[in-house]
Amino acid sequence: MKKALILLITILIMTLVLSSCHVITQPAETKETKSGSLSQSETSDETQDNTETFSDNDPSLLYIDYLKAGKADCIVIRQNGLTIMIDTGLNTTYSSASSYLDQLGIERIDYMIITHFDNDHIGSAGQLIQNYEVGELIVPDYVRDSQYYNAMIDAAEEKSLTLTRLADDKTIESGELTIAINPTHLYDEVELDPDNTDDSVDNDFSLITTLRFGANRFLFLGDAEKARLEEFMNTSTLSVYQAIKLPHHGDYYKAIKTLLDKTVPEAVVTCIDNETNMDASLVTLLKEKGIPSYLTCDGTVRLISDGKTVSIDQ
Repeated sequence: MKKALILLITILIMTLVLSSCHVITQPAETKETKSGSLSQSETSDETQDNTETFSDNDPSLLYIDYLKAGKADCIVIRQNGLTIMIDTGLNTTYSSASSYLDQLGIERIDYMIITHFDNDHIGSAGQLIQNYEVGELIVPDYVRDSQYYNAMIDAAEEKSLTLTRLADDKTIESGELTIAINPTHLYDEVELDPDNTDDSVDNDFSLITTLRFGANRFLFLGDAEKARLEEFMNTSTLSVYQAIKLPHHGDYYKAIKTLLDKTVPEAVVTCIDNETNMDASLVTLLKEKGIPSYLTCDGTVRLISDGKTVSIDQ
């Protein structure tokens, strides 16, 4: 009787743990998708929930953490000692980003990729560069006169960082991990006033990053809008992706539908401060396609890949 009771309790605990984790089992070569429903948000907090803890560090696995950072992007990729950060959120994101890095014992960011120079993408870059070792800072090939851009550049110069202003495709390889970064060539077609403080002006200058690990593929779109998405689709070799980080915090463009039609993602992630800020057309599209959608307003989204399958936890 006692053994039966212990067995029952064990089964219940395992059921609760497994129910919180969505597992993608399709390899990259297939075009099947998993059905899923949108994550439901109950908070509009602008910052990371400091109660979240992170400890996993299996060197054979790939970890992608889309941090809860309000209406801002801050994504950390880790694999076998290599750390890549795509964007740094707002200036207020620093406290949660540094807490995350410290919990995992990360003292060095090997590659810091800044997709573009809006404040919700470069806000904490200067502070992170000041307080952590950064191997290489990769940015798009333009300048912007803003507080957080200047703080980032000043910190990079003070630390004598390798600063790469990306004009051509760049590929980084580390073991089974390949990172391909694609810059735009729309600079002559989009008018940009260096003194402009409007964060919507340079979205189409976003770097777009593709990550390959084993059979798995992941895509990070920055804040790319219609023109940039079309440029990327017309000039790049598209794949079937296990997950896509959607652009610009829940906005919808027809080019997003075209991209989803071509790439058949098994899940999407949106960096957003509240579920209600998701464009209704995007919500409808994802439901119609049966694509599981994860919102960072519900908490940090973690993807874990062994190169064949991907699990998603939030």
